[in-house]
Amino acid sequence: MAMNGALTSLRDAVLRPDGSAPTRTSFRTLWWRGAFVVAGIAATWFVFSSLMTPPWWAQSGLPADPGNFVARLPVDYPFCADWSVSENGVMHDQMMADLKRPGVQVTTATTADAVPAGGRTNLGLLLPRSAKILKVYCASAADQSAMLECSGARCSPPMSTLVEDNDHRRGRALIVTFLNPLASAPPVRGHLWVIWQKPQKS
Repeated sequence: MAMNGALTSLRDAVLRPDGSAPTRTSFRTLWWRGAFVVAGIAATWFVFSSLMTPPWWAQSGLPADPGNFVARLPVDYPFCADWSVSENGVMHDQMMADLKRPGVQVTTATTADAVPAGGRTNLGLLLPRSAKILKVYCASAADQSAMLECSGARCSPPMSTLVEDNDHRRGRALIVTFLNPLASAPPVRGHLWVIWQKPQKS
């Protein structure tokens, strides 16, 4: 009698609530369940990795998303121009004259971090699409020091630059890459003065 009672309890334990016997789970069902679990994990990882990776425009040093790319623009203006020029044998502060020129806009920017020896960083500016760039002045400085001229004539501390000027749907994106060319040098910061103007209304 005791044995029969135990068998009855075991039978009741494996039966479904409605009294029917459980069906055997097929291999295909188990495979699909596993596939859904793996897909869910992969989707979660993709979302989190996307949130953690900065967008391309932030990696380029731009302050905001410029929108879809339209066209590459020519760098047909003086870039990293000389701060001073000679007029009749007398040196003239051309940079200050340009910065004070009537009717122009000046946008400035400084690298967020100092560039270590042999390193590089991007600095981006977003201007109106209609902006006409007249000239760009550059400067470099050892960390925590005053900005000094960086041009074709002189650049101390040394700093190399690469420039890219593109038209986007939401603005004109000027991206400058600053490179600290020396293998053993103190960190260097870069600075830009972009002189531009809006188109004249007819």
